[in-house]
Formats: sequence, C-alpha cells, structure tokens
Amino acid sequence: MANTSKPDLPHDYEKRVMSQTLSWAIGKPYHDTVTDECCPDFSCCVPSLFTRDDSRRWRVYRETKERLRDAALRNGEGRDDG
Repeated sequence: MANTSKPDLPHDYEKRVMSQTLSWAIGKPYHDTVTDECCPDFSCCVPSLFTRDDSRRWRVYRETKERLRDAALRNGEGRDDG
C-alpha cells in the first residue's frame, strides 16, 4: 500500500508541498526527495534550524495553503479545497 502521507509522484506537487509543510508544522520535518526541496526552515537537512515557535510554523502552513489555492484558482483549476 502506498504511503499517502508523503506523495511521491511528480504531478502531485501541491499534495507533496502540503504534506511536507503539515509534517513540519507538527514538528516532523522531512526533505522532499522528488523535487529536492527542503521544508520552510531547512531543518530537514539542518535540524538545529528547526523553528521552535509553534505559532510561526502554523502561520507558514496556512500561508502555504492559501498560496497554493490562489495559484490553482489563477491557473483555472477552479477548485477550492477549503
């Protein structure tokens, strides 16, 4: 069974970003090996950089979700996942 918490298909970029950002927000950062992208504070590769401020991590998560939703709407995908 596939691991749905870390989508690994290239066309699932939005899902990968949200999964990675959510994992980071709850304190479990990991590196996206498909696109070779770090989590927002790079703590997946340098643990000492982990953002200890919970409110900041959740703010970044919400901002990322809004940014991806707005980009999808601009690109005519017309979906709003709330």
